[in-house]
Amino acid sequence: MNKTAVITGAGSGVGRAIALLLAQREWRVALIGRGEDALKETLTLAGKNASRFLAYPCDIANPVLVEAMGKAVTKAFGEVEVLVNAGARILQRAASRNWLSRNTANSLIQISRDLISAYRRFSPQCVNAARELS
Repeated sequence: MNKTAVITGAGSGVGRAIALLLAQREWRVALIGRGEDALKETLTLAGKNASRFLAYPCDIANPVLVEAMGKAVTKAFGEVEVLVNAGARILQRAASRNWLSRNTANSLIQISRDLISAYRRFSPQCVNAARELS
């Protein structure tokens, strides 16, 4: 079985590290992020495993873009087993300052809402895959 993951924030940091590791383990990975150049860098770092990736620039705050991304990923890979969100830079800022302002808190709430949109796009596939794996 080919396993597939969708990773937001795949252009840097933890998201990139997870994507590269999964590709080494023969997963197919949809690299999702706002920065096209950062996604291309992840592809370059993957070397021979780059063929396992689909890089798709997308701002998950935009439901229309999320739906288009979901269709592209499903067309390229079929079902999705794992959805990883590693694209919340706002959390890094809050942690580095040791505080959470009202704006930061509101941003975290909005990020959560945006993730729900992405999750809804893939949840039936993830639920079915979990049933098959158990």
